Amino acid sequence: MGAVLGRLDKQGPLTYLFKSSIHVILREKLRGPNEGSREGGTRVSRFFSCCGLFTMTLPRHGEPRVHPRGSTNSFALAAALICLNLSGCSAGDRPGPSSIEVVHDQADGARTHLVRVWEDDGTTKTLTSEFHSAWDPEVSVDARSVLFVGQRTAPGPEGLYELELATGRIRTLVERAGHLSTPRFAAGGAVVFLWNTTGKNTNRRAGVLHGLPPGKKAGPQRITFQPNLDLSPIVAFDGRVIFGVDGQDGLLAVNWDGTEVGSFNEPAGADGTKPKVPLEPMNWIEEGSFLLAQTQTGDQLFRIPARNRFYQLLAANSKERPSGKTPVVARPEPFLQPTIIEPKRSVGEIFCFDARSGISMPPVPTEPREWPRVRIHVFTPASATSPEGREEPAARDVPLAPDGSFFAWVPADRGLRFELVSRGRILKTMNRTVWVRPGEKRGCIGCHERHGVAPPNRVPLALDAPPVKVVFP
Repeated sequence: MGAVLGRLDKQGPLTYLFKSSIHVILREKLRGPNEGSREGGTRVSRFFSCCGLFTMTLPRHGEPRVHPRGSTNSFALAAALICLNLSGCSAGDRPGPSSIEVVHDQADGARTHLVRVWEDDGTTKTLTSEFHSAWDPEVSVDARSVLFVGQRTAPGPEGLYELELATGRIRTLVERAGHLSTPRFAAGGAVVFLWNTTGKNTNRRAGVLHGLPPGKKAGPQRITFQPNLDLSPIVAFDGRVIFGVDGQDGLLAVNWDGTEVGSFNEPAGADGTKPKVPLEPMNWIEEGSFLLAQTQTGDQLFRIPARNRFYQLLAANSKERPSGKTPVVARPEPFLQPTIIEPKRSVGEIFCFDARSGISMPPVPTEPREWPRVRIHVFTPASATSPEGREEPAARDVPLAPDGSFFAWVPADRGLRFELVSRGRILKTMNRTVWVRPGEKRGCIGCHERHGVAPPNRVPLALDAPPVKVVFP
């Protein structure tokens, strides 16, 4: 340290301080989009003017001398640039309201680029000029970066990338064969996206939901396990991922790690209106009070309140229809649900208070010889080798306890459907596919139970016995 101070002292004022750092930071941080342009110099002048900088020199003897703003020396310049660098700001990242748009290349209409557009004067900046194509932008919750799908070369693999708006740096998250689409920032830094390797519906936002865990350098993990492809995910403020299902009505919700899958909304509107299936979530409006969703053909638009979640059909020309622009604005951080997955386990747990309860037609028999059982069907989820998914060759029956409860271990990461049967008759059936992750514990009140009914205040008898193991090869 003494040697350094000695070198500084020989030069009189602190002109030696961080000279090389000044040039590096000035070149990388404060120049405009065109190096050496008038705009770049204006950005630098504007920055120092708005900061109200003063400068200071340190003579060989005596007190520091303070110079008015406008004087320049290396100490003030270095200090300002270092503070600017540490704060994450950039003169190149100009203020003002802006949005990200997907624009077709003028020379080659098959190519698309991400362009940032400022609303005040219409200034534009191409963000992905080094890519052959880029699409599906998603702005981070702090509005500092953009997640997008792109293709560096054609032909070539598609990838998932994150671009820092202040610096323009691009980080590769995933590069895989197949079709990637609809990336979303989830809670705690997790990322979810669609990955389609089936070769089916590649021209739409359809695929299998995958996630990148927060804070881990791990590859993508599958988080849905059903026979059908998933559609257009969106992240709710409570941290759940909402998505549609190809060939089914309604929307499903799941945590970022694939746990606690369930229905998000009712299959019909409050007035009985049913939409054309399936639905694709689009975006949240009115501070997350409503979710906009549309049919795959785009001819119907629905508004779904977050409270009762019944559909509300909107007019085809509604002003609430998204414009296709992605605003660069910050938003609240979604709630991070801690993961409950136990990766070393191959099963999950299912228990039910009373499978006989709920809306039933015909009535559930009570005679011992007709005492019902729960039949569990296991499905292989959609994949590259099974685009439509398939059911395993046999189902398994699980007996009910005297109080109607059951407790079973079921294969993890496989599609599951349940039926209540008695002497060959199907009394109730579950049309939707659910699943459990490794080590996950799921419970229900009954079959087709009323949603306003709380579970009984007792311990199910089935929990007093070991679980029934539903094992498939």
